[in-house]
Amino acid sequence: EFLSFLKPIEKRKHMRRSRRMLVIPKAKENPKKEVNEILTNNGIKVEKIETELIGNEAVVWITTAQEKKAKSVLSKKDIKSFTSDVVIVKLQDKPGELAKIARILSSSDIMLKDAHLILKDGKSALYGITTNRPKETAKMVEKIVNFMESEDKQEKSI
Repeated sequence: EFLSFLKPIEKRKHMRRSRRMLVIPKAKENPKKEVNEILTNNGIKVEKIETELIGNEAVVWITTAQEKKAKSVLSKKDIKSFTSDVVIVKLQDKPGELAKIARILSSSDIMLKDAHLILKDGKSALYGITTNRPKETAKMVEKIVNFMESEDKQEKSI
């Protein structure tokens, strides 16, 4: 038929979108392996897995289409994880940094539901922010953090 080329596009509607989530592993040695084994042993397909060091703590970023199931499996193993609806932001560990972001978000009609410290190392802190509009929040937070970092660089060069 004339419209047969639309069939593959229709199928995509039913596919689950992969999402990136943050995991705070228990293992200090090879945390990526720990998280990957737990998830794959429970039938969760991990599309991408990355490790990042925040001070002395390793965090693991995973990308999966089975985000809710992954969170549930990790929770049963007492491993903290944060789904893609939580905006993760890394800030300097100094008073008022998170408040700056909260003020800008609220002035943009984004309702802050929760903001909590995930971990800190004395120089930087990792926060999880939950709002009524996570996609917009993520874009806005990225711009705010970039602006704050450029201001800090200017202050240091004076």
